[in-house]
Amino acid sequence: MTDPTVLVANGRLQNVWVHVSKGVVYARPPAEAVELDQRDCMYAPRVAAAVVGQKIVVRNGDPILHNVHAYAGASTLLNRGMPNDKAAPVEITAAQEGVIKWKCDVHPWMRGYVGVSSSGLQAVTGPDGRFHIAGVPPGRYTLESWHEKFGARSQEITVEPGKPARVVFSYDGN
Repeated sequence: MTDPTVLVANGRLQNVWVHVSKGVVYARPPAEAVELDQRDCMYAPRVAAAVVGQKIVVRNGDPILHNVHAYAGASTLLNRGMPNDKAAPVEITAAQEGVIKWKCDVHPWMRGYVGVSSSGLQAVTGPDGRFHIAGVPPGRYTLESWHEKFGARSQEITVEPGKPARVVFSYDGN
């Protein structure tokens, strides 16, 4: 297995949560849950996005013991064992903006993250390092990116009517 902390293809970084952090109205949470799976002793997906008030469901897809330990900053939100793939899923509701870190205390390399926004105007970069946030109305905004190793960056952007806004975040490895 390779360490999925830093996945780069053609100079572009995967698993970056990007969201509109200022200048937006709040959205109602989607009815469907964000789903994470513990499969092959890894969290999948590695990074996901949720809206405040949305359910997050974690499953154990492995026939072995995992532990679901979720954090908001240094505070534990949940810490529950899941003995195998027959265990009932664990559910929480995303209560506030920020990043929820998921880990397994049995397998310390297992980590996952859910970025939670109030607006829902967000995306996670794919294997090609690209992202697309649909439905952003014209206006001025602050766009923030977050990566588990490289941290947060932000940019002011202007979305003009009928035109896509193009944004590039740069991480130099520090």
